[in-house]
Amino acid sequence: MAYYSMSCYPRELKKRPLNQEEIYISNVRLEESGFILSTNVITPDPVKSLLNLSVAVSMVAGEVKSLLNLFIAVSMVAGEVKSLLNLCIAVSMVAGEVKSLLNLCIAVSMVAGEVNSLLNLCIAVLTIAWEVKSLLNLCIAVSMVAGEVKSLLNLCIAVSMVAGEVKSLLNLCIAVSMVAGEVKSLLNLCIAVSMVAGEVKSLLNLCIAVSMVAGEVKSLLNLCIAVSMVAGEVKSLLNLCIAVSMVAGEVKSLLNLCIAVSMVAGEVKSLLNLCIAVSMVAGEVKSLLNLCIAVSMVAGEVKSLLNLCIAVSMVAGEVKSLLNLCIAVSMVAGEVKSLLNLCIAVSMVAGEVKSLLNLCIAVSMVAGEVKSLLNLCIAVSMVAGEVKSLLNLCIAVSMVAGEVKSLLNLCIAVSMVAGEVKSLLNLCIAVSMVAGEVKSLLNLCIAVSMVAGEVKSLLNLCIAVSMVAGEVKSLLNLCIAVSMVAGEVKSLLNLCIAVSMVAGEVKSLLNLCIAVSMVAGEVKSLLNLCIAVLMVAEEVKSLLNLCIAVLMIAWEVYSLLNLCIAVLMVAEEVKSLLNLCIAVLMIAWEVYSLLNLCIAVLMVAGEVKSLLNLCIAVSMIACPVK
Repeated sequence: MAYYSMSCYPRELKKRPLNQEEIYISNVRLEESGFILSTNVITPDPVKSLLNLSVAVSMVAGEVKSLLNLFIAVSMVAGEVKSLLNLCIAVSMVAGEVKSLLNLCIAVSMVAGEVNSLLNLCIAVLTIAWEVKSLLNLCIAVSMVAGEVKSLLNLCIAVSMVAGEVKSLLNLCIAVSMVAGEVKSLLNLCIAVSMVAGEVKSLLNLCIAVSMVAGEVKSLLNLCIAVSMVAGEVKSLLNLCIAVSMVAGEVKSLLNLCIAVSMVAGEVKSLLNLCIAVSMVAGEVKSLLNLCIAVSMVAGEVKSLLNLCIAVSMVAGEVKSLLNLCIAVSMVAGEVKSLLNLCIAVSMVAGEVKSLLNLCIAVSMVAGEVKSLLNLCIAVSMVAGEVKSLLNLCIAVSMVAGEVKSLLNLCIAVSMVAGEVKSLLNLCIAVSMVAGEVKSLLNLCIAVSMVAGEVKSLLNLCIAVSMVAGEVKSLLNLCIAVSMVAGEVKSLLNLCIAVSMVAGEVKSLLNLCIAVSMVAGEVKSLLNLCIAVLMVAEEVKSLLNLCIAVLMIAWEVYSLLNLCIAVLMVAEEVKSLLNLCIAVLMIAWEVYSLLNLCIAVLMVAGEVKSLLNLCIAVSMIACPVK
């Protein structure tokens, strides 16, 4: 027999010689007729480079319904899906084509398809000639007559055919009126451009009330834009809270800004996540990222700011190029307390802070110095300083020899003898005095106890690296609990890894659930991965984000980011996974370089339903799944 290995797209049929590994030869001797039937079973090309994709490639007429984020139905004949990130693409068989869509939910029906009640993405591309390109997390409802939407990121646009109106959208709420409304290059914007007196209510992230006469916006969670009637104009703003005064105020290219530009001469440029209060007289703030700067006119003082708290004293205080910094430069011996994220107390004598991102730096007067730390809260006390009850960052670098460098979002508590840190929301690191060392870990919570340390009830990261030989390197957002004998970690919200010694089993974990069995399981360079390598026939069910059951003896998973892979060797089945659900069946299936992918490779007519984010059913050829 002649067999062809073809890509998913029929116009690109290619001949290529079959590898020996791809051919399974079964010689069935028919004794009655005296000849040998040779059967060559060729595995189809796998699906590669799909990021958070939900692909349902049915073998005949497969169908996938009720997917919240992703909705992909790739028909058998001509459908092809490549390099889509969090895409839900339903490419119908006739002419529909979707390219380079990120986090899209596209339902291209074959004739007059319609998709309803999708939370994040809802795209109804009618049958004639509509085309959607380069949209990220878009919810686009392009009506058939004249609606057109371009280059909108995380937009929910409902362009009605006559006088459409959109209400109660969680992230985006755009009502583009019929007459001349046009929205371009807005990221995560909630734009309510009403034709006369449009109004938008109950938006979680964005809430824009553009009044008709002298609009006023109050108590908005993330964004609050009040564009006055006269000349107000807002462009290319990402999660902006812009209050442009009526006379001459103008704001451009601000990201997550809360800008109050006074009426006279105030001007703010290129500020990211800034809350800038530029006083009327001469105050000027430039190139500050995520800064809350209160430059008072005489001797202004700012206290109890949640994220940023900058008090630039009158004398010589100057703050430049600080990212998410809370700098309190007091004039004499200023001190700042009870800051949630950042708390910087720069002493009077020689303290200086530059180019720190999300830093809470307390540089004591004597010799303390902190450089190039990202999202660090460092309290270098002069003798034996101690910092407690910090929500995100809590670093207590003792006086003796403690040093912390180039740690991202790390909370390091290097106590002088046997320091211990508990009940930290995001990061909690207790590096014991003896030999504990933590380097280049991103968003890691490492608790290296001195003997048999145990960490419980940590919200995001919880790592208990036992004393004997435990070592954790280059894991991003991983929660590794390598117990010394039979260590167990419970009730972790995001990360929960129970590496049991014999036949560990992990169930009902919210984000990550890794059960690496004792015999041959190995996990490397996985980012936010939930890998359950069960040695014999273990089964993992009902995992919220990631659920990987890598069965059998030598299965191996590499370089998968936020991937949920369930490699079932014989007839395993995985259902009702909230984000990712991968069932890679058969003997030699292999999945590479998939990011946040949920692949369900069903051998015959597999069907996956009710997956919240990803649901991929790639049917194989012949062998059914039981």
